[in-house]
Amino acid sequence: MCPSYSEVLSEDEAFDDRHLAALVASKVYYHLGELNDALSFALAAGQDFDLDAQSLYASTIIARAMDTYTEQRQRNDAAATAEAAALEEGDDEMHAAGTEEATEVDPRLTAIVDRMFERCFRAQEYVPPPRHRSCFTLLSLLSLLSLLSLLSGRAR
Repeated sequence: MCPSYSEVLSEDEAFDDRHLAALVASKVYYHLGELNDALSFALAAGQDFDLDAQSLYASTIIARAMDTYTEQRQRNDAAATAEAAALEEGDDEMHAAGTEEATEVDPRLTAIVDRMFERCFRAQEYVPPPRHRSCFTLLSLLSLLSLLSLLSGRAR
């Protein structure tokens, strides 16, 4: 797909409103159904991406961000478990392969998850409200990550 004007501006370090341009590009990609690109530009928008917005766009991007964060964390946890098992067995080849699979979770995704935690705690939304399920999704994510950590601890 040909880059849009807002996409080009969002990548221009000299442009003062590049975060706003990234947000516009994100919304364009969202409406085109390109959710991975929409997420990428929403992450580039930083604080201009409003987590408190009551829109289908915001809810979809937040859910996509949490899904992507969960996938990256699961991949890293699986790689760490495989690496630990390889170390226990003394298998240097498997140890090297396990190290290659682990990648750092995108810090922008971590920032979105952290901002969601802050928002949910600030609003005291420990149970999901009927109109906005993102805090429930966030709490489900936390439960899943805790369970994965527990299971990986047992596997060792």
